[in-house]
Amino acid sequence: MAEIARVTPSYKLANRAKIIRSNQTKPLRHAYFREYRKLQELCLMILNREKHGLGYQEQKIHGILFDVVCLWEEDVYTLLPKNFIHPRNKNKTDGISVFSNRERKVFPDFYSGLK
Repeated sequence: MAEIARVTPSYKLANRAKIIRSNQTKPLRHAYFREYRKLQELCLMILNREKHGLGYQEQKIHGILFDVVCLWEEDVYTLLPKNFIHPRNKNKTDGISVFSNRERKVFPDFYSGLK
């Protein structure tokens, strides 16, 4: 936990408590995310500073693999010119309509706001 806080400049203890509470009260249940449930449990154990207890006790864990695509996109966004827009797919904001009926929106990673 100390290492996560050290290498994350935006780390805030209050955010950690909020994230833990949110993930404990609303664990992943959708079938699409079934494989991520164990990862969610492991992350909660790390954030709560609990011992893992996963797998056989004689097995050693040598690392953890994280999918950091969201962090990568946020970092890339800081490098793009100011006219680029970074849609929020999960929040359904800033999408663009590429269809003539304008009913359905798509959410690319980035697009230029210039017309």
